[in-house]
Amino acid sequence: MEKKVEKELLFGDDEKIAGVVAGVAKYLHKDVKKTRVLYTTLTILTGLIPGILAYIVLAFIMVLNEEHHGNSALI
Repeated sequence: MEKKVEKELLFGDDEKIAGVVAGVAKYLHKDVKKTRVLYTTLTILTGLIPGILAYIVLAFIMVLNEEHHGNSALI
């Protein structure tokens, strides 16, 4: 019987603001630069507000990568 491996959405190591897009790219096994371009394009095309709100929401629900941030917590 195989043990199911859970994937966690972690903040990325290659962060520009909060590491959200880098974390999503790492979670999806995609290139960070391409993911940033896609996120920025979609944010602009949708009128900025949905993309910004999604970024803020993800920043609060993502798990901190303990290896990168040590034992700090998002406050």
